[in-house]
Amino acid sequence: MVLWISKGGSGVGSTVRIDEAILKTSYPFTIFIVKEALFCTVYEQSAWRFAHAVKSHKPVKKFVKKLGAEVVSLGFPKSQLGSIQDISVAKGFVVTDEPGWMEIRINEEPDLLFEDWKQSVETLHATSLQPCSPLFMSVIAPKKGSVATAIRLFKSGVSKHARQINPDFEWQTRYHDHIIRDCKSYQAICNYIETNPEHWYEDRLCK
Repeated sequence: MVLWISKGGSGVGSTVRIDEAILKTSYPFTIFIVKEALFCTVYEQSAWRFAHAVKSHKPVKKFVKKLGAEVVSLGFPKSQLGSIQDISVAKGFVVTDEPGWMEIRINEEPDLLFEDWKQSVETLHATSLQPCSPLFMSVIAPKKGSVATAIRLFKSGVSKHARQINPDFEWQTRYHDHIIRDCKSYQAICNYIETNPEHWYEDRLCK
C-alpha cells in the first residue's frame, strides 16, 4: 500500500507519493521539499540536510504504519518558502522550484551522520500535544463547520476585498487566539476592544 500526499492541486505535480519523496532524500547532497496546500514537508535525509545546511527546524519522528517504519520529518508554512529559497541561493546552493516540490542541492553533507541525528530525534506519539509535522497535521486541522474554519474563510474574504482597495493590506502579525469561556473573560475583551484605540498614540511604534 502506498501513502500519497495531496497538495490541493490538479493535474501533473499535484500529488507526491511519500515513498517517492523519501527515495529522493537518499540522493547525496539533495534536499527534497514536498509542497502541500499550506505547508511544506521535508523527510528523512532531506530533513537532516535541511536542518544543518539551510535553516534550523525542530524535527519530529513518527511511526508511519503504511510504510512500516519510523519517519523523521520537519515542516514549515508554505509562506516561508520564498525566504528558504533566498537563504539557499545566498549560500551558493542550486535550487529547482516546481509546482509540487522544490529541490535544493547543497555543497557538502553535514558532519553528524544521519543515523546518529535520527536516533536523537524524539518520537512523537499520537497522544502527544507537541507541534506536529504536516504529515499528520490533518488529525488536528480545523474541521468543516468549526469556528476556526469560519474565521479562516472570513479573513480570506476580507483580505481579497481589502487588497483591491489597498494592495499593501496585511493582518496583524504575532497575535494569539483566545477562547472566551465565561462572562468575566467576555467583558475584559469587550473593554479592551472599546478602549484600546485611545492608547494608540501612546504606543512607541506610533511615535
